[in-house]
Amino acid sequence: DQEWVAHVNHAKRKIRSELSLADWQKFGFGGPRASEFAALAAAGDDPPGAMPREAYGKLSLQDFWDKYERKGLPCMISGIPEGEGWPACTKWAWPNFFAKYAKAEFKIGKDDRGSAVRLRVDYFEQYMKSQSDDSPIYLFDNQFKVEKKELLEDYRVPPFFPDDYMALAADDRPPYRWVGIGPKRSGTIMHQDPLCTSAWNTLLAGRKLWLLLPPSVPKKVAKGKDVMKPSDDDEACNHFLDLLPRKRARHDPDFNPILCVQYPGDTIFVPGNWWHCVVNLDDTIACTQNYVGRNNFAEVWRSCRKERPCWSHRWLKAMDQSMPELAATARRLNEED
Repeated sequence: DQEWVAHVNHAKRKIRSELSLADWQKFGFGGPRASEFAALAAAGDDPPGAMPREAYGKLSLQDFWDKYERKGLPCMISGIPEGEGWPACTKWAWPNFFAKYAKAEFKIGKDDRGSAVRLRVDYFEQYMKSQSDDSPIYLFDNQFKVEKKELLEDYRVPPFFPDDYMALAADDRPPYRWVGIGPKRSGTIMHQDPLCTSAWNTLLAGRKLWLLLPPSVPKKVAKGKDVMKPSDDDEACNHFLDLLPRKRARHDPDFNPILCVQYPGDTIFVPGNWWHCVVNLDDTIACTQNYVGRNNFAEVWRSCRKERPCWSHRWLKAMDQSMPELAATARRLNEED
């Protein structure tokens, strides 16, 4: 029984060397303050109706482009995995997933030197079922090799996201797709996705709570730096239970967060540059992908040119070979700038 505990503790020390093992529970979100988290989980969308909800089979690709992608507005779409017949609907059910991938190792973070830290799934399963950490270990991997390669056969890109212009660069591209297994209270800190890319995230099990802020919100405000105390952490659970209530208490008319619950089978669309923080209300399994297409190419190209200049040259060469009209658009943007 102690073998998994030793492996988990070793991993904890690597990914958050600044914390003692006891510090993983210092805020009490899984203990004395568990009722606060339960209230958060029961609250639902806030404000009600702020996140548009659409249904697979009732939303056309053209309507999605016109109503959301071109306008840079988020939305939630239900029913994609079921409607598309994803094998993940059954293969990623908890007993099936844990049984199949028990000995596989998934990434849980990086150590102080920037090297990936991985944890075996059977150890993680024992941890997930018993943990009371404030911000638990989160399996979040973008490497689909050996036995994990089969994960890519269990789902497909939803039909609302037909473009993937970075795929022109083949394997020479930034990380762009992940499978995440997140225990209750785990999550991702407030951030904007890299290189102005847009993203979709489909949930197969459990519930997630999303906090979204438009791109116009300053970084300091979005990340809650204006209300943080020296003893605070910026993990997702801290943001929802400590930072957000303080910010709301200020009654700032310019601060209008969107909180929305993602249910199993829901796919959320997050446009480029939207701030988002996500906490897992239950134990969850999801897949997500960042992309660039016809409606966000200009923003992404300008960002890549600035943030990854060497790679953007290689990407442009790939465009020349496979999509010369896209390469022409990139060069026109260069001239305009």
